[in-house]
Amino acid sequence: AASWDQHLHVFDLQQPDQPLIRRLGAEPEYRAAQCSALSPDGELVAVGCKDDLVHVFRAWSGEHVRDLAGHDKWVEGVAFSPDGARIASGSADLSIRLWDVATGAERARLYGHESVVADLAFLPDGKLLSASHDGTVRVWDAEQAGRRRIDGFAAPAYHGVESPDGKTLAVGFADGSLRLYATATGRETRALREGGGWVNWLVWSADGARLLSAGQDGIEVHRIADGVREHELTEAKGVDAAAWSADGGLVAAVSRDHKVRVWELPAARLRWELDVGKTQYGIAFAPDGARLATVGSAGVFVHDVVDGAIEQRLAGHRGRTRAVQFAPDGALLASAGDDATVRLWRTSDWQPAGVLDAHDNGVRCLSFSPDGRRLATGGADDRLVVWDVASRAATLRLDANDMYCLSWARTGERLWVVPIQRYAFRMDG
Repeated sequence: AASWDQHLHVFDLQQPDQPLIRRLGAEPEYRAAQCSALSPDGELVAVGCKDDLVHVFRAWSGEHVRDLAGHDKWVEGVAFSPDGARIASGSADLSIRLWDVATGAERARLYGHESVVADLAFLPDGKLLSASHDGTVRVWDAEQAGRRRIDGFAAPAYHGVESPDGKTLAVGFADGSLRLYATATGRETRALREGGGWVNWLVWSADGARLLSAGQDGIEVHRIADGVREHELTEAKGVDAAAWSADGGLVAAVSRDHKVRVWELPAARLRWELDVGKTQYGIAFAPDGARLATVGSAGVFVHDVVDGAIEQRLAGHRGRTRAVQFAPDGALLASAGDDATVRLWRTSDWQPAGVLDAHDNGVRCLSFSPDGRRLATGGADDRLVVWDVASRAATLRLDANDMYCLSWARTGERLWVVPIQRYAFRMDG
């Protein structure tokens, strides 16, 4: 038990009249305790206080273990996970934070409540309950904060995308290789490409039978069954982003010669190319295949797929725009830029539909979940944010260094994060 009198009491129920008593600090008020929790093995106690910290002690000696710092306001609720490996804390700053007990590292920030998070409790299956002054109780799958890594890459990874059946992760590398990994085990299953120029963009066909890769040498389409390269589109070199229409009939790309190109498949015929005069970083087809959006140093453009004519220029970002994607239902277009914002546009009239502002530096990548209800964004501030699209509210914030790619599993149950490092990790939930 912990109290506003700045004392922690630990009771042995066999000797309840002889508690261990620990004073939490000399400062008036700020070390007043709001909550406490005992670890499942009875060895540790966590105390949330008005000094915005969670203090961890050894239960039977009172020895201070560490402080968990990160909340911006007082801590109102605290709980240990059933396995004792994590501590959850809730605060007047409206956030829930998950901490690693062994290291004290913050593992996740969960957002959704609109007032003080007043109490927390883990269920036996690991799900987390939170109660708030906003009058709601929320249920969280705390595993969404877990990261399952695929390690040991021979070169820095640039892009990773899961196959439609969820069994395979394709990864493109700085050394020019393109490799497939089993999502269940993380083991490499085959190489579709070895050497050559860097590969930094991948797209699966809707049926998972083919994989498009793009990079320094141009664009290739690989047949998964036997590894044969069905197409090599070499008009573009130094491709920074590529897109494949939903029906598989068109491929589009932006490259470092400042051009946007569209090819027709299976003929591999160049339909059109457009010199925009400045570097472009992102490209995306609308779900119906009638329009194409591009972003870059010149801003956000919407093109007619038939001939490349610019239908709209969307003004709002300051500086370069880095990423673009249509929502799965085609009703919204999202763009991200160096101005640290993500902007949403209604495709019915191309008017602004909202600005998402949770990054402290430029936004490098974004990805809509398959159902369109969530949007993941990655920033140069090394922060991953997941948004609720309907409310425009951030529901999850995590630290993730050097993000270069974000991609959802087809089911929406997993989000893959590829930093410019020698590993990738996935988040489930």
